[in-house]
Amino acid sequence: MLLLLTGAVAVHSEELSEQSDQYTDLQAPQPHYTNTETFLYRLDRFIQKILLNELDSSYLTFHENCWRLSFTNSETGNLTGLQAYDIINKGNVALNIHSRPSVDLGFDINYRGISLSFAWDPLHSYTQKFNFAFYGRTCGIEISHYTYANMSGDFQPVGNNPPIIFKDNDMEIKTTLINLFYAFNYKKYSPSASIRQGYRQLKPAGSFLVNAQYRGNSFVTVNENITEGLNYINEINLYQIALGAGYGYNYTPNRGKVMLHISAMPMIVVFNHAVFTWNDKIGDTPIQLSSVPKPRFPVYFTGTARASVAWEANKWVSLAAYGQFNNIRFRTKETQETENLRLNSWDWSVNILIGVRFGVKKERVKAVLEAHDEKARNGAKVFLPFLDK
Repeated sequence: MLLLLTGAVAVHSEELSEQSDQYTDLQAPQPHYTNTETFLYRLDRFIQKILLNELDSSYLTFHENCWRLSFTNSETGNLTGLQAYDIINKGNVALNIHSRPSVDLGFDINYRGISLSFAWDPLHSYTQKFNFAFYGRTCGIEISHYTYANMSGDFQPVGNNPPIIFKDNDMEIKTTLINLFYAFNYKKYSPSASIRQGYRQLKPAGSFLVNAQYRGNSFVTVNENITEGLNYINEINLYQIALGAGYGYNYTPNRGKVMLHISAMPMIVVFNHAVFTWNDKIGDTPIQLSSVPKPRFPVYFTGTARASVAWEANKWVSLAAYGQFNNIRFRTKETQETENLRLNSWDWSVNILIGVRFGVKKERVKAVLEAHDEKARNGAKVFLPFLDK
């Protein structure tokens, strides 16, 4: 009897053991995982497969932590020269301005090459800067908008009259840039690895690049002495589209821990459009009028250049600095005597970032996901309620 009872207990224990084998290794770590962590990990793994497809994994990969939050200190500047010739009743006048130094503080949030940043001058509100960027496998887009209200310089009126010195907020300049680019050697080179550190460059590589750029500039002054010298023009808006080709190179001696980047892009402006606005009166009623002058040349040559250095201290902390330089120029036809203007404007942006990387702790969910996949392939039942909700 004792032997029969012992045998029955053993058989029952075996059945329970077989049933529990399917659940024990999955249920044990369950209290450590959450629905959100598991969903985000799976989503990130799916995005990685898309963005890393066709890339050479010995040259490009992603950082272990998918998110980076950076605190930025940036300097954004502008240098503009404007000459007006043969203005009726005014003669020749010249305007030379540049932005004052300012300390812009901000943030940058980056996920796998998708970044959003904002910076401003907290002391004087002189400058504001917004940037959005997306870098895919082969191409990318960057959208930037800058506002400068901290201009200094002088306006030289006709003759021997003394120059007019700019004061705060006498002139405001707004710039909008949209860059579209394509990298031919995209399997081994990524601009995101250098500029935004979305990808990680493991070996040195370079690539020929093609670029299309839209640029809009607005120059507005409220100084009546200056507008009078420019025949009452108080606002100039320029819109340009440029096409270019260049080369970019990423250098790293230690698999992306330290990386240097440089690129240059000569461009041809294929579309030019300008709008001049000035104040006038009908009787005692002030009005604004505008005209659309034609450019003197059908195309203009311009360009953009970049440089950066990045250091990955460890998988959580990174530091980077990068700069970008742009140029815009415009000249009206000489036959338009009232609007015979030449404008040449340079702007630049220098940024320093201190970033903290973070992400879903994949070691917390990777084991349970792999076990889930293995059990599912073997046709076994899987008990993962936090995945099924």
